[in-house]
Amino acid sequence: MHATNKLRFSRRSLLKASALGPLAAQLLPELRNAAYAAEAIPKNFIVVYTYQGQWPDLWASGSGRSFSLGQATAALAPFKNDLILTPGLNMRSAELNPPGDNSSGHPQGQIHSTTSHGPPGAFKITDGGANPAGGPSIDQAILFDLIRQNGGQALTEIPSLHLAVMDSAFAPASQMLGRISYRPPAKAGAHAPHNYVYQSPNEAWKKLFDTFDTGGGSGTPGAPSEGQLRFAQRRLMLKHARVQFSSVKDKVSNLYGANTADRFQAHADFLSEAENALPSLGSTGSGKPQTLNSACIVPTSESVPPKPQTQSGWYDILSDNMPKLMQLGLACGRTRFVTLQIEDSGHPSVHGWHHDNRKDLTVPFHTDMGNKFADVLGKLKAVPTADGKNMLYHSVVLWCGELAQGSTHSTNGLNWMVAGQAGGAWEGKTGQLIRYDGQPHTNLFMSIAKAMGAEFTTFGDPRVNPKALAEL
Repeated sequence: MHATNKLRFSRRSLLKASALGPLAAQLLPELRNAAYAAEAIPKNFIVVYTYQGQWPDLWASGSGRSFSLGQATAALAPFKNDLILTPGLNMRSAELNPPGDNSSGHPQGQIHSTTSHGPPGAFKITDGGANPAGGPSIDQAILFDLIRQNGGQALTEIPSLHLAVMDSAFAPASQMLGRISYRPPAKAGAHAPHNYVYQSPNEAWKKLFDTFDTGGGSGTPGAPSEGQLRFAQRRLMLKHARVQFSSVKDKVSNLYGANTADRFQAHADFLSEAENALPSLGSTGSGKPQTLNSACIVPTSESVPPKPQTQSGWYDILSDNMPKLMQLGLACGRTRFVTLQIEDSGHPSVHGWHHDNRKDLTVPFHTDMGNKFADVLGKLKAVPTADGKNMLYHSVVLWCGELAQGSTHSTNGLNWMVAGQAGGAWEGKTGQLIRYDGQPHTNLFMSIAKAMGAEFTTFGDPRVNPKALAEL
């Protein structure tokens, strides 16, 4: 069963949905995210979580910059230079925490995959499928550290958004619906409640935009004119250029002397004057000052399909809509942290096929997962930023899961990858496959944390003693 889908966010239609045309497409992230007021392009962290691991030969081969994508990841070819593949990492924390009465690799992997920390006590599959971890997940640890650096102030109105792609109703006792174990650091021993993960596009839309103040008055978004948008774009470009001149002034002074540095400062001052001379967006007519935020006009709630909790056949609809909501949530500055969990329920027999070692029958499933990750990367790359780059460049996107390989149920030898240049922190380092022989996967998390600007020096089970990967 397929429902009509009105939510379309390709590069061109992302802004067609917001009724502002191609000019505003160049402005969305800058216009919506408060961090741009601080003259910085913020970084995003997205976790794409899929099940059943990977068949290594279907995933990728080679090493360094001489690597080839496999059959299951062929859709990532347009993004090859944006990728860092990290095969060979182990969930070392899972080795240090025996599964107790639960010997299945799936829930054990779900617990350790994003937390590198075992459960706070004994647990069973029948415990509501919660599979709690004893420590925070890496996305929440980074988020809370950045909030700490921000004086305790939230980075965005919605700290993090958690979306799910699945086919049928949530079954709490199912180990495959135990989800990633993630939670904020402040809630020791607690697992994120199931309703924290949005399984309905319409409910996710409400979370993102129900209380969205567009400044248009009476709940009606106020669309700026083409001229106002043109001025706004020029203002953003001037601001970005001014910051660039200012940022290199001291380096220039050290290399070429104070006179040259003064020239750079003169350029920065001129750009500042030009920026201030441009008119800003005016009043809404409702007594509220109109800000650049008014440029983000989102689709109506009615255009986003709800998901009946007892009805199957929604896998394709959710697969289509959830990445679009991720894109719009990030582009409109509503959040900077998103997890997208993609269940295997759209391929109902694939779990058993892995148990039976029927690799041939699982190829469509793994190819579908590769296609979905490529879709996420494409949506991020479709949103340009004021520095002439795009949102993928300013993001870290982790593709991970609960197992290394579904047929073995092993949590060692993970075939994971990251994408994006982390706003320049990984520029020149992407476009390669780096093999790791048994290093803890927590090392990758430490590299991600550093690239995102977090300042903590350890994560997960302290016995693992993680260190950032040297190559990153």
